Amino acid sequence: MKSYSTQTFTQNMIRDLIWKITQNEIKPGEQLPSNDELAKQYNVGRSTIREAIKQIESYGFVQSTHGRGTFILDFEKTDNGTNLLEEIIDLRRMIEVHSIKKTVKYITFTQLQELNNLLMEMENCIDNPQRFTDIDREFHVKITVFSKSPFLPKMFQNISGFFAGVQDSIVYLPGSPERAIVEHKCMIEALKNKDEEKAVEVINQHLDSVVTQIKEKRVKEL
Repeated sequence: MKSYSTQTFTQNMIRDLIWKITQNEIKPGEQLPSNDELAKQYNVGRSTIREAIKQIESYGFVQSTHGRGTFILDFEKTDNGTNLLEEIIDLRRMIEVHSIKKTVKYITFTQLQELNNLLMEMENCIDNPQRFTDIDREFHVKITVFSKSPFLPKMFQNISGFFAGVQDSIVYLPGSPERAIVEHKCMIEALKNKDEEKAVEVINQHLDSVVTQIKEKRVKEL
């Protein structure tokens, strides 16, 4: 497994599985190795793997069948094979559009500074893709926190492995980090101006951009 920090083992495992799917190492519908094999791969105990699989199954990403094993959910096929990743972006969209609508109303000067500081960190680690993705994720986590919702931050944290796995798949593309920085600047500007319509437009454009990059990447690989 790639080395990740700041996430639970379960989220890191999801992130790793998404990464392997984007690299065609495993495919939707494919069976995962046994718990014993996974424990060896991830260098953890079998009980940790069992708990992780149980939690990942509750998200609908895998399905365990007694006597057969655990399988990645087999999403409907598309010509470019990106349906799984697009479903993850749709899940993000449901959470993030609502989050930014609420955050526009409540965000403070201090919180805007926090977002600006994260943006600066993104700019400073543009040559460190893993760190860039972690800061990018933290930026979006902050928006959910600033929404003052008792549910949205936890919901977003629970899918953070999916978020990071998708970002991992595009962060190495030429121009992708630079594009993300511009889009995050626009988010901050919309929040600063308390412009809900613009904020929603920007977050949708940002997520659309991620989908476009995923499709372009897949087309090049076919």
